Amino acid sequence: MRHSRLRGEGLSYYHCMSRVVDRRQIFDDAEKERFVGIMRKLEAFHGMRVVTYCVMSNHFHLLVEEPDAKEVRDLNRETLLERAAHLYNAASIRDLTEELDRAELGGNPKALQDILDRYQERMGDVFPHTKLPISVELKSQIGRLIDRYDTSVDWDYPPDPTPWSEEQCSEFNEAVRDMILQLARELSHDYETVNEFNPISKPTERGRDDEPDSVVD
Repeated sequence: MRHSRLRGEGLSYYHCMSRVVDRRQIFDDAEKERFVGIMRKLEAFHGMRVVTYCVMSNHFHLLVEEPDAKEVRDLNRETLLERAAHLYNAASIRDLTEELDRAELGGNPKALQDILDRYQERMGDVFPHTKLPISVELKSQIGRLIDRYDTSVDWDYPPDPTPWSEEQCSEFNEAVRDMILQLARELSHDYETVNEFNPISKPTERGRDDEPDSVVD
């Protein structure tokens, strides 16, 4: 049975899991290794630690260490570029460097600080959506959708198909689409919103006998 989400104080640990839509088994050995590689890049960029993990064919589990917010270092130009190099490609690093250069050469300390603050908000936090420059109403809407999504998982065996009815799936999918549109409107000037939402659907079959081996660390 699922337990309510709790927010820790100081140094905290979180069990994070997610599964593939429709229980589709998309993680073969190569995809699992690719997933782990991306996970390590995000770990280095955000300044958190993945203590251990398990990647299955259609879901994963992470145990994530979130640092005490008081211990998270403020970014400067050097530390930002160092962190960004873990995650972004050369072209993106070049664009970021040029953006920093324009702010510095233009003699605009506020513009430079705005850039640093934009990335600082993404550091050392398991719940990044709470730091986005969006309305309180939208943050609450996202939080409700997260809690609602959790009820779509069979917590006795998370890889199983959703226990939701087709009507519940359809209502949730529509609510997520509305939220994404509102998110894009509120972030339109400073962010690029990429919609990779995969609608939840009700599979016709259910089974547990075909679970392949996992990648565990």
